[in-house]
Amino acid sequence: MRELARRAVACKHWEWLPGMLILGGTYLSGTRLDGGRGSLYINSWTYAEDFTQQKLSNDLPNFSDAATRGCLLQLCREARQDPNAGVFFQYKDPDPRHENRPTWEWRARDLLGWTGCAGFATEIDALVALLESCRG
Repeated sequence: MRELARRAVACKHWEWLPGMLILGGTYLSGTRLDGGRGSLYINSWTYAEDFTQQKLSNDLPNFSDAATRGCLLQLCREARQDPNAGVFFQYKDPDPRHENRPTWEWRARDLLGWTGCAGFATEIDALVALLESCRG
């Protein structure tokens, strides 16, 4: 899970959002203003301006937390400029001799229509791959 967190924060479109949980157990709260800039608070007590770049640069998100996963999905949708972008769970049978194997995939719209990629073992794998796919 740490490697996925490292990949996520390395993405161009990564941003710490209020509601995320930092690996180690600290929640972020605060407001998010237009353009993604705002004030973040750690545990609602410590105030710092521009936490995203200064104070949180060495921290990793805790993707076992549901709110943090939801924030990651929101980052993906904003980066793709597609409110319907997301990840989906499906049963696939790559080989008829084997039983169905579950897989996760991401899907998003671009100028040519729907695009996506399948074969991820977990929801977080698929979400991080979706964020990594955002080039703009």
